Amino acid sequence: MEVHLDPDRMLYRVDEAAAVLALSRHRLYELIRSGELPTVKIGNLRRIPVQSMVAYVDGLLLEVGRDDDDAA
Repeated sequence: MEVHLDPDRMLYRVDEAAAVLALSRHRLYELIRSGELPTVKIGNLRRIPVQSMVAYVDGLLLEVGRDDDDAA
């Protein structure tokens, strides 16, 4: 499933978010359980806000920056 981040869309299903982040559904659920990827529940439905995905990727980029600083 190929899904692109739509700037007008606020919430994604788990399978869509996994596709956007290029992760498996299993890995995405691990991130949700660990609290690394905040979600919202609407009744029985779990959705991932765009802000959560962007914040997760931003955090990964910060880690890369810290790793680069440590290597220098």
